[in-house]
Amino acid sequence: MKITGLENIESRILKAKEAMYKWKDEFIEKSTTTLYEKIQERVGVQDIHTPAILEEMGHPYAKRDPRNPHFPPYIVHRQSGDLFRAIKRPKYKQTETKSEGYVEIDEGEVDYVRDVLFGNSVMISRNFMTGSLEEVKSQVIDDAKESLKGVIRGLQR
Repeated sequence: MKITGLENIESRILKAKEAMYKWKDEFIEKSTTTLYEKIQERVGVQDIHTPAILEEMGHPYAKRDPRNPHFPPYIVHRQSGDLFRAIKRPKYKQTETKSEGYVEIDEGEVDYVRDVLFGNSVMISRNFMTGSLEEVKSQVIDDAKESLKGVIRGLQR
């Protein structure tokens, strides 16, 4: 007995595979861009807290008496703009089985970035990388669910 119709199944599987690869790549790009934009927002704050005002406030980021004036607490004031510019646009690596996106900080441009992220002997930590990731995590998951539903609906046609 000859089984027929397998060609149709095989073409649907290939179509699904192609759709998933496309979705995966688009999702990684979109989610990494979302993270990048949040990081830029958190290190680009330009408000009334100039270096002189922060000094008048008694150095609110000092370990000796921390009084962080912001929420979320990992906000970083934009002063020279060096840190803001050192955060590089998202990069992506994709293979057939794996996709990843990441945001980098060029430490050669801002040698103090580790002190800001992790603190030091005199300054509290303001880890804007992890904080930003936590802020966008639920949005990224929701975006993934919605876009994946679209892929599945497209395959059902």
